[in-house]
Amino acid sequence: MKLKQDQIGGLFLLVFSTSYAALISDIPTIQSNESLTARSMPTALAALGILFGLGLLGRTKSSGANPFLGLDLRLGLGFLALMSGYALTIRPVGFILSTFVFLVAGFWLLGERRWLKNCFIAGVVVTVFWLLMTQVLSVYLPPWPERQHA
Repeated sequence: MKLKQDQIGGLFLLVFSTSYAALISDIPTIQSNESLTARSMPTALAALGILFGLGLLGRTKSSGANPFLGLDLRLGLGFLALMSGYALTIRPVGFILSTFVFLVAGFWLLGERRWLKNCFIAGVVVTVFWLLMTQVLSVYLPPWPERQHA
């Protein structure tokens, strides 16, 4: 039996997701009686990966076209660079400013050139998300750079 490209990708996804699922039990949970724990999202991701891997393995038809044809590689690399910069600046600059700049730059990369619109939407999204995380879910996100006391 010869595997097609999609099926080889599905096999890799299935092996990766199954291995990932096996490691989820090592994640410590503080309260086991909560409906959402530190294991919830990894479990969902592992299940989705296993389902998609099985789906790709079960595919019998292949479109024959190159799946990478028509992808904008520069846009993808731009977002990789932007996400890397975001990850490096979130602690020293603070959540609000680094996320705001990340969103505005992301909108610009996607082709939206109206700065006022970009800044307004990014400001609303950052504010609502920060309030949701800190006030509703009680997750501490430092909004600004924290001062080092000498």
